Amino acid sequence: MKKIFFTSLLLAILLNRMQAQEMNIRIDNYSKEGNDEGDKTLVTGSDGSTATINDIHVKAVRDFLKACKKAESSHWYIDADGFFVYYLNEGNRARRFYDKKGNFIYSILFYPGQFLPADIKDKVKSTYYLDYTITRVEEVFLKGEKIYFVHIEDPSCFKILRISGSEMETISEMFK
Repeated sequence: MKKIFFTSLLLAILLNRMQAQEMNIRIDNYSKEGNDEGDKTLVTGSDGSTATINDIHVKAVRDFLKACKKAESSHWYIDADGFFVYYLNEGNRARRFYDKKGNFIYSILFYPGQFLPADIKDKVKSTYYLDYTITRVEEVFLKGEKIYFVHIEDPSCFKILRISGSEMETISEMFK
């Protein structure tokens, strides 16, 4: 019985190592002419130095690859609080944040106002802000909830609205 257990354990460890090596994770590849080293993963350390993908917690990398299959131009950063990645999602800027253990904390997607979901646009334009133009949106995904920060403007002022569930509030207002 012990022999079977230890053999199974050894086999699981070896398979795990082989899978990690075969994954060949490439978050942001670039190659320069005359670069003998070939492709590199773009990762920046906490002090601004160049790091490698191995310095990022594997749990964070796996979550990112699973959640952001269409991600392009990714750049990982190592921070004192954990890890974060800047990337493009269908041409729109986005960021994902992870703690030191690789657990997902939140993500932010930035996009122009014309891509705001219709139900959220209806909330904004329904009564109070008919004459305003929606310029841009930050969509925050936090603890299973989406929170929208909608930037609107009219000829006299700029406003930022926070929309969460059925609630909408003005969090910032600047006059031109």
